[in-house]
Amino acid sequence: MTLPEALAVRSAPSAIARAFQVTADWTAVPPDAYVQGKAVMQSETRIPFRGWRMISFSTYDSVRERVNAVLALEIMGFAILLAALFFLLSRRARVESRAYMRESADLRALNQRLTMEIAERERMQKELRVAEQSVQQSSKLAALGEMSAGSATS
Repeated sequence: MTLPEALAVRSAPSAIARAFQVTADWTAVPPDAYVQGKAVMQSETRIPFRGWRMISFSTYDSVRERVNAVLALEIMGFAILLAALFFLLSRRARVESRAYMRESADLRALNQRLTMEIAERERMQKELRVAEQSVQQSSKLAALGEMSAGSATS
């Protein structure tokens, strides 16, 4: 049969279809035996010093229960780990927030102190200007008094 004839009978499966088929084949392993109508899995253990073989049978349900229990424990472990991680991150954020709030309060106090110093300096400069003007006026009056005293004597 040629390739076009084979494809006409049955199309080529996609990669996803082949993966599903392989997975389905792998999970559909026939049971090792049946005990009282239930499928069981056979496990064999050798005892070397006697040359014995010990064969045990367990139902797939009990294996499934154990696997589910292990998976549940792993999921709980990851959940606890994530909760601890979130707790530590929130705690760190709280500590940083407190530090920022302290720093902000310190900066506000510093800003208020600087504002008061600036107001004090402006007030002092204003008083200095008034004092300079009164000194200038006094020196002008003194010079005028000397000139009038000089003209009165002459």
